[in-house]
Amino acid sequence: MPLHIRRLLVLIAGVVLLLLPLVVRTWVWGYHRRPYSPGDVAALQVAATPIPTPTPIALSQATEPVGRDLRQGPVVVDLAHGNRLARSQFEPLAAALARHGVGLRFWLTDINLLEITNFYDFPDQSDKLAPLLADASALIVVSPFFLWSPQEIALAERFVADGGRLLLISDPDVVGDLAQDINNLAEPFGVVFHDDYLYDTIHNDGNYIHIFLDEFLDQAAELADSTIAFYGARSLGGAIVPQSVSAETTLSSVRLGVNRFATIALAGDPTRGTDGRVLAMTDFDVMTQPYVERHDNRRLVDFVAGFLAGASRENTIVDFPAYLGQEVTLIFGGSAVDAERLQEGARLQHHLDQEGRTLTLGSRSLLSGLTAEELSGADQGPDAEKSKADLPETDLIVLADYGVAEEEMDLLALAGFHLVEEMVTPTVAAPAPATPVVDTIPFTVTATTPISTPVATPVNEAATVTATQGLTLTATPTPTANGTVTPTAPATPAVTPTPQPQLQVYLEQEGDGLRLLAAETVLIFQRELSGGNRLVAVFGQDTAGIRAGVDRLLSGDYSDCVTGPDQAICSFRPKLAVTPDGTITREKAVTKTPTPPAPAAATPVPDGEEGITILLVDDNDQAAADEVSEADLYLQALTQLGYQPDLWSTASQGLLEPADLLGYTWVIWSSGGYANGGPGVPDLDGLLAYISNGGRLTISSRRPFLGMSNQEPSVIVDVVATGEIPELVQGLPSEPIQLPNGLPPVVPLAEDPDSGSNGPAVVLRRGPDSNNAGAPLLLALTDEGEENATGARLLILGMSLTWFPDEYGAQLIQNMATWMLAE
Repeated sequence: MPLHIRRLLVLIAGVVLLLLPLVVRTWVWGYHRRPYSPGDVAALQVAATPIPTPTPIALSQATEPVGRDLRQGPVVVDLAHGNRLARSQFEPLAAALARHGVGLRFWLTDINLLEITNFYDFPDQSDKLAPLLADASALIVVSPFFLWSPQEIALAERFVADGGRLLLISDPDVVGDLAQDINNLAEPFGVVFHDDYLYDTIHNDGNYIHIFLDEFLDQAAELADSTIAFYGARSLGGAIVPQSVSAETTLSSVRLGVNRFATIALAGDPTRGTDGRVLAMTDFDVMTQPYVERHDNRRLVDFVAGFLAGASRENTIVDFPAYLGQEVTLIFGGSAVDAERLQEGARLQHHLDQEGRTLTLGSRSLLSGLTAEELSGADQGPDAEKSKADLPETDLIVLADYGVAEEEMDLLALAGFHLVEEMVTPTVAAPAPATPVVDTIPFTVTATTPISTPVATPVNEAATVTATQGLTLTATPTPTANGTVTPTAPATPAVTPTPQPQLQVYLEQEGDGLRLLAAETVLIFQRELSGGNRLVAVFGQDTAGIRAGVDRLLSGDYSDCVTGPDQAICSFRPKLAVTPDGTITREKAVTKTPTPPAPAAATPVPDGEEGITILLVDDNDQAAADEVSEADLYLQALTQLGYQPDLWSTASQGLLEPADLLGYTWVIWSSGGYANGGPGVPDLDGLLAYISNGGRLTISSRRPFLGMSNQEPSVIVDVVATGEIPELVQGLPSEPIQLPNGLPPVVPLAEDPDSGSNGPAVVLRRGPDSNNAGAPLLLALTDEGEENATGARLLILGMSLTWFPDEYGAQLIQNMATWMLAE
C-alpha cells in the first residue's frame, strides 16, 4: 500500500476515535439532555458551631403589667469607658427587653481616646451619667477598658440602692477586658471576677473553652431543663448567691484543684440597700448573634431581661419630678412675690413642661388653716374627712420662706422642724493698726515662680520673691546705711468696736433638738397628703435660699446634702459683703423684728482658744462651672471643730487688699479644687505682708506659686506622711494613702537639699507609685529660733485636699488647725 494512503487511513482513524466518545455521550447516552446534579459535599465544620441549631420555635410574646409605682425607665448601657463592643451586639437583649416595655439607652462618650496618654488619666464622667440614671430602670456594664471613677461608682451605688438594677459582665474574649478593671466597680457590690478562663476538654460545645452550664439555682431554677453554653467565660467569687455553676469536668486556668464554678450570680450589699439587685455574668457572647440561637441560650437572654425589667425605683426626693402626676399646682408663700421668686416658678414650669406635666399657679389659701396633722392624715378627729375634702385635687409644689411656712401654712411642722430665735453677741477681734509699719524685716521669702516675667516688688519691700529653687524663711533684721537696725514705728492704738447683740434664727428638728442656722440652710421635702396627692416644698430664709433649693431640685445634685427618702437638708452659703469698716457680713440680714434681748452665750470656740479668727479665701474667680470647691471642705471641718471662719470669695468680692488679711490669726488660701486657681503676683503683696507681721498662712493649691519646682506636671497616685512635724501627721497612716484614679497632673513642689535647718520641713511626700515619687506635697516653715522671730508659720500644700479619702482630709485639717493656732 502506498505510503500516502496509509497516512490518510491513520488520520481518518484518529478523527473517528476523537469524535466517537462525543457521539456516544450525545446520541447514545443523552448527556446533553440530563440536568446537572452536584455531588454531596460535607458541611463546613467550625468549632463555634459543631452541633446543628435546634428547630426554631416562636418566641414568647408575654408582657408584664406596669403599675404606677413601677418606673419603667430605660436600661442604660455603658459604652463610655473604652468598651470594645458594638451596639448591634445588644439587639437580642433589646428585643427581650422590648417585650417588657423597656428600651435600651446607650451611654456614649465625647472624650477623644487618642488624647488619653495615661491609663489613670481617664476623666470622671459622673456629670454625664447622673442625668442618664435619673429615670433609668437598670444599668449594664460589660468589659470596661478604663476604670470607673469614684464619683461614677458612688452614683451607681445610689442608683441601685434606690431600686435600680445592675448587670455586670466580664468576658475574657472581649478585647481589653481585664477582671481587675471591672472589679473596681463590682467590689462595692460584693462581686469579684477572677482573672482566669474556664475550659472543659471532655464535655464542651465543640471547643474546649465553650463550656456547658450544669446546674441552675435560686431565681434561675426556671432554667433547670435548659441546655445553655458559654463561649469563653471566667469564674465568680465574693459575697454572691450563685444562679448557675459549671460542670464537674470544667476547670479553671488559675484556680487549681477546684471545680463547679459560679458563672452567673446575684449580689449586693445589704448594709447599703443593694442586696439582690446586682446580676453578675462571665460571658457576653451567649446573648449575641449567632450564639443566642444555639441550644436554649435565648432562654437565658429572657431571664436576664426579666431581671433588668424587674426594677422598682423608690420615689425618693432625688427622683423629682417622677413622683408627680400630670397636673401640678404651684403655691408661693407670702403675700408679695417679687420678680426673682416668680422667675423660680417659671423655671419649674419650663422643666415640668419638658417632662410632659402641666404647672399652674394656685393660691396659698389652698393650704391656709390646715394643720400638719390634717395634711398628713394623722388627725383622726370628727373633722378629718372634711379636712381631707378641703385639700387640693392636684399635686403641689410650694416655695416659701421659713417664717411663712411655719406661721401661715404649718408646713414646717409637717417637715418636722420649727423656728427658734436667739439673740447672740458675736466675738469681735481687735482690729490691726490701719497702717502697719514693716520697716523691720522679719524674714525673706524665696520661691520658685513658673512665669518668665519679672516679679514686681511687693508693697513690703523687704519681702522679695526670686526665681530660685526651693523656699526658705529666715528672720534677718534689715540694717540701715550706718549699720543700725531700724526699729518698727509704734502703731496707732485701734479702738475695738463694742459687739452688738444680733438676732439668729435657727431651724430646730422635732425630737432630737438638732439646730441649723436658717440663713445657711435649704430644706427640701416631699410628703403624701391625706387626700392621696403629693406635696413638694422648698424652704429657705430668703429668695436666694429658695433659688438654691430649686437648683437642687432641678439638677438632682444632692452631693453635699443630708438626704433621706423624703427630705434633703442642704447647706447654703449666702454671698458676703464688706462694710466700710472692713467687717465681712452677709448681703441680706435677717429681716424679722428682733425680740427683746435675752442672755446668750458667745459664739462657741474650742476651749482655751478665745479670740482666734480665721479667714478662708475661696480663690474661685477662674473656676469652671463643674469644678468642686476645696474651701467647702475646710469650712465644714473647721466648723465641726468649733471655729467659725469668715469666707471670702474672689469671684464675688475681688482681690484681697493687705489690710483685709491683717488681724486674722490664720489665713487659708484655698484653690485646690480648681485647675486655674492659686495666688498670683497681685495677691503676693497682701500674703507676704501678712506673713511679715507674724501671720499664719496656709496655701492649698495645685499651683501655689510659692515652692513650685520647674518640673513638668505629673500624676499623684499615693501620699506618704513623714515624721518631721509629728503634730501635722497625727492620725494619718504610716503606709501610703491611696488617692482616687484619674486625678489631673500637678507640678511637683521643690526641695532644696542645701538649705539645711533653714529649709522647709516636708510633711507629706508623693508615694512610691506616683510620678516624681518622693517629691514634697506639703511644706511647713516657721521662723522659730530666729532672731526677731514673730511666730510666723507657713504651710504649702501642692494638691487638693478633696483628693484625700474623707477621713484623712478632715484629720489633716484638724492637724493644721492644731499646729497653726498653737502659741
